[in-house]
Amino acid sequence: MKQAYREMAGIMTAGIVMVFLLVFAAGSALLPKLGQEMDIPGTEYRGYQDFAQTKSVCSRKPPKIVRKGSWRWNEGEEIGIGRIFQGTDAEGNAVYVEVADVIDEKGNSRIGHYHRGGHKLVGLEKGMYLLELRASDTEHKVSVKRFALLVQG
Repeated sequence: MKQAYREMAGIMTAGIVMVFLLVFAAGSALLPKLGQEMDIPGTEYRGYQDFAQTKSVCSRKPPKIVRKGSWRWNEGEEIGIGRIFQGTDAEGNAVYVEVADVIDEKGNSRIGHYHRGGHKLVGLEKGMYLLELRASDTEHKVSVKRFALLVQG
């Protein structure tokens, strides 16, 4: 009886191994074909209107900030930012130029001398200052530039 059980166990083991091999061979042959039949045709988005608008906004050049006034000022003088600097967008329209930071010769921030309400620098002492200016257009393209400002005594 023990020998019959051994023979049956050998046949069962061989059958299980054969089934696994057949399943593996069939799976490796069928899976690539199933994936090919499930391919979805690609959608072309270039013809959409919002794609064209997004592309034009992303390819836009950032605004320009230029100095149009003097770079030398006297100690204690009110310095109007709008009189010295001008910002223009890609179409040539004027954009607002804001002061991001005022840095003195030692690298200390002097943003406290900037009055946002009047858009001017007040009470600067003798020395060289670095103005960090920022301009943004209607499409939120941002430009940041640095300019030197000399205050003489």
